[in-house]
Amino acid sequence: MPSDRADRLPDFETAQLRWRDDGTPESLRFGDIYFAPPNGLAESRHVFLDGCDLPTAWHGRSRFTIGETGFGSGLNFLAVWALWRRVGPAGARLNYVSVEQYPWTLDDLRRAAPLWGDVAALGATLAAHYPGSHPRPGVHTLVFDDGRISLTLLIGEALAMLDGLDAAVDAWFLDGFAPAANPQMWRPALLTEIARLAVPGARLATFTVAGPVRRGLAEAGFTVTRRPGFGAKRQCLAAVRRSEAVGAWPPHGRVRPWARPPAVIVQPHPDVLVLGGGIAGACAAEALARRGARITLVERRARLADGASGNPVGVVSPWINLDDGPRGRFAAAAFAAATALYERLGHPGETLWRCGALHLPRSDAEADKFRHVAAAGDATPFAAAWLDETAAAAVCGVTPAAGGLFLADAMAVRPPPVVQALVGAARATVLFAPVRTLQHEGATWRVRTPDGGCLAAAPLCVVASAADALGLAPFVHFRLQILRGQITEIAAQSTSRPLRTVIAQDGYLTPAIDDRHVVGASFTPLGLGASADLSGAETPQQADDAANLARLQTLVPGLFDTAQRLAARARVRVASPDRLPVVGAAPDADDFARAYAGLAQSRAGSGFPDAPVWPGLFLLNGLGARGLTTAPVCADLLAAQITGDPWPLDHAAAETVSPGRFLIRAIRRGRPVHIGNN
Repeated sequence: MPSDRADRLPDFETAQLRWRDDGTPESLRFGDIYFAPPNGLAESRHVFLDGCDLPTAWHGRSRFTIGETGFGSGLNFLAVWALWRRVGPAGARLNYVSVEQYPWTLDDLRRAAPLWGDVAALGATLAAHYPGSHPRPGVHTLVFDDGRISLTLLIGEALAMLDGLDAAVDAWFLDGFAPAANPQMWRPALLTEIARLAVPGARLATFTVAGPVRRGLAEAGFTVTRRPGFGAKRQCLAAVRRSEAVGAWPPHGRVRPWARPPAVIVQPHPDVLVLGGGIAGACAAEALARRGARITLVERRARLADGASGNPVGVVSPWINLDDGPRGRFAAAAFAAATALYERLGHPGETLWRCGALHLPRSDAEADKFRHVAAAGDATPFAAAWLDETAAAAVCGVTPAAGGLFLADAMAVRPPPVVQALVGAARATVLFAPVRTLQHEGATWRVRTPDGGCLAAAPLCVVASAADALGLAPFVHFRLQILRGQITEIAAQSTSRPLRTVIAQDGYLTPAIDDRHVVGASFTPLGLGASADLSGAETPQQADDAANLARLQTLVPGLFDTAQRLAARARVRVASPDRLPVVGAAPDADDFARAYAGLAQSRAGSGFPDAPVWPGLFLLNGLGARGLTTAPVCADLLAAQITGDPWPLDHAAAETVSPGRFLIRAIRRGRPVHIGNN
């Protein structure tokens, strides 16, 4: 996997194309063409779709996954998408995972779309959802056709990206440039990764019949055959993954045992309980429903998004760092997933504003860091530019306290309607009632009310109810920190209405929405886990209002003559010690301590059993103050682990949010086993 160093990123650049007079795009780096109009689509169908026996191979399947090396123009994806629309199994889902080191720019993708014949309209749709004008390194998930089609773009070096991938691939398209032009895409190590991810009997197709490729595939565990080529090419290859060559499945070998997910839920439409009606629960409901689950959502309050997710405006902004380690990759994927999801909801006029955010440095050292981030250019996982005070004033519409780092893709989001839209998209049955206990009886999780009645039951349960979760029996070992936050709403004035962006520094100020600004937020620790004192936690405090209003002078001096306070709102959040979410199967802490007691003497992860977990119980918690940014990718990770879909994070990044990480740290340090005090 890539380095954990935070001071550099891998080299990165987009594809450099030359468009020939006949419309053929040629790679200047590799001296080879991507496709040859007008026959590019026909060649794609012959070599890859026919070579993998599509659509026959997906008949009767509720889920089918295709992997590809070399996304390029996206032509193969469009060909599959069109075929799936015509003859895909009713109610089934297609996962398409493609790796690309040198992604096309949006302008080039738009230029190519009219060349694609009867899939040109799909090409235009792809371009409309493409991840930016210059796609950034990392994992990008695009969803089409109401969730029936999911495209996961892995932008980065192929071996590094596939090494971290967790997926069960039913068909492989190998479509890198010819081995003579790009030998790295055909080296044995990469073919071994392709084989690792291929299910028994998986099919594979490629245009090349080069001897090293044939031998490499055979050595990796494929039975290889030649078949007639297309046009001037006499032959192409088809292959099948030999069942006897496949080891343990699913291929979680690179995930350390305490972070491995339990056995995949194979039924196509599982019943799932989701506890919590905030952004975490709403994202979990939508992600699972998109994969076929039937959702019952339970919220203890009288309406959705009445906790921390009920603030009138929230900010979605990336972590500001160049960390290419697991934490950095999680942060990059989180921001990409959040912006993609909120834009996909389709409410830009009333729900979200891609207004950007100006982050003011708190010190000279932080200013140097911000300049370093901006200087990294397209290699960063987010667009960033250093602006001096004059340039910042031109972008923001008002004069901030100083120059800073401008993040153009940051958003201001109205959380309550977003939560409503997500729960609506999930078609969830919503129940409003307090939960006293969560009990596992037989193979079923039952939610009981204070009077002992059974409110709802299902074999699977996702607990996404923030502080409320920590009082339920399976989570008594969780000692996550409870934090109180308060925001203040102030009336817009003639001097403040020109503000066009979020301005942030130890707090934030939003543009005027409904002629009022939001400033905040306070961050007050209340205690650990169920022992935290929450009395009065939701009552606004004058001291917090005063602190929020004082932030205005720090962010934009003189913006308001006298700030008119309109309202204040206080709610609690839950955060982990490492400030990363807690996502995955809920561990049984006592059994966990017994299973991994040997780690106190040895740091090796081999030779230990998979994590003891509560069957069918999952956790999405610890989002802290970044719930709007982290909830979408966390929900997608959880849903992928439950259903067996490709993960939206690499193994190491997923492990950074695994609930078992705290237990392992406690065991290694000889401390009592609690989640959250290590």
